[in-house]
Amino acid sequence: MGSLPLLAVLLATAAAPPEGAVIALGVGQQKVIQLGNVARVAIGEPEIADVKQVGGGSELLITGMGEGRTSLLVWRANGTRLSYAVVVRRQDPKELVSEIRALLGDREGVQVRIVGERVVLEGETLTGDDYDRVQQVVQLYPSVKSFVRPSGNAKRLAAEALNRVLQRNGLAAVFATVLGNALALEGSVDSKEDLRRLELLTRAAAEKVENLVTISAKRMILVEVDFVEASSGSSKAVGIKPPSAFVSTGDGASATVSIVRPIPGLDSGQTQKSASLTVNAGAATDFSAAARFDQGAVRVLSRPRLVCASGEKAEFLAGGEIPVVMVTQNQSAVEFKKFGILLHITPTADRAGHITVEIHAEVSDVDRSISARANGFDLPGLRVREVKTNVTVNDGETIILSGLYNSAEDKEVSKVPLLGHLPILGELFKSRSFIERRTELAIYVTPRLLAPASEKAKEMIDGARKLYKDAEDSVSFSMFD
Repeated sequence: MGSLPLLAVLLATAAAPPEGAVIALGVGQQKVIQLGNVARVAIGEPEIADVKQVGGGSELLITGMGEGRTSLLVWRANGTRLSYAVVVRRQDPKELVSEIRALLGDREGVQVRIVGERVVLEGETLTGDDYDRVQQVVQLYPSVKSFVRPSGNAKRLAAEALNRVLQRNGLAAVFATVLGNALALEGSVDSKEDLRRLELLTRAAAEKVENLVTISAKRMILVEVDFVEASSGSSKAVGIKPPSAFVSTGDGASATVSIVRPIPGLDSGQTQKSASLTVNAGAATDFSAAARFDQGAVRVLSRPRLVCASGEKAEFLAGGEIPVVMVTQNQSAVEFKKFGILLHITPTADRAGHITVEIHAEVSDVDRSISARANGFDLPGLRVREVKTNVTVNDGETIILSGLYNSAEDKEVSKVPLLGHLPILGELFKSRSFIERRTELAIYVTPRLLAPASEKAKEMIDGARKLYKDAEDSVSFSMFD
């Protein structure tokens, strides 16, 4: 039988009895009578019966405390007074045993016995909830004596069961233990959300638990970010260069062919593959025929390393700020707009080692070609590539954000004055350069859980110390300066 509200079992609600009526009940029994708007009440002998106002003052709760007879006076709000006689008789022990067993249900380890004229409870309860139920029953029946005690083994079994529940729900840093006759929770959790979840789990376990759990310091997360720009454009130069473009290197003709292959891996500089052909006609003519084809480049724009607490935001800026004049009706003000490589990142780690990363990355360049003019001020424009996302990965896994393209095409014509303008023949005195730039921005984000004594933390600290020492040595006096 589950835990039923005791009053719902014991209380019997009756309509208002007539003036001078006798209210009869047994020792430990309770009765509710409805009298309307009651101002105050008085009982002759409190050791025989107890009276309380309930239901907002419209009902009286009468409890039989001891065998005997007493009087009850009631004053209503309209000034009328009512008088009743309350008779409390000794309840038949067999009836009392039947009521107590109905209230306790099938709780193991508790026996209800009649000893002489009294009812006695004996045994050991297996759970703290059962023990609390017994104490509530004893409070309702003053004539009932309880010798029930909580079982020490029951507390231990309850602690083991609760620990299994905590393990299944990922709260490995929290454990239940028995402290005297009480069950307590010790350990730590990562957040207030975990603490609320812990309270729900203990409440579902139907055990009274002393919560001694604290919120631990937030876990630190290292975020390694690489901004990589890959170019897939091309550069072409075809035609006859005028004398000012090339200098004769001697008699005869010469040809040069060079091929530069891409360097494997990523570097902070630029790698490219290109092919070029230069033909020099010799000293007799300072004109040169040239053809050049360049294609492909990769470079690392920035490689920040950020450390922040779990759930907190880290920001990074490599660039600058440009002043922008804001003109209103009465005044003008200067605001600064950031440009360059901007990164806003919020990593959050859970107890399973997963890291949820909220990323807002932006790469912008000042572009005067899209500037505007307002009230006599030039307002520069910005070319912006940005991405926002939210991704969950394991510790040490890399998130790749790509597909941020930028495309541009340029043509440059170089020619000899007058001769280069001639139809058809002018082609012999001019050259054209075609530049097509197609770049893609890729962002590599690698979050890692960072322990204070981890090798990664030591490596970062040693690297910072080395940079400081190198900088100090570079500005100190040396005989080899």
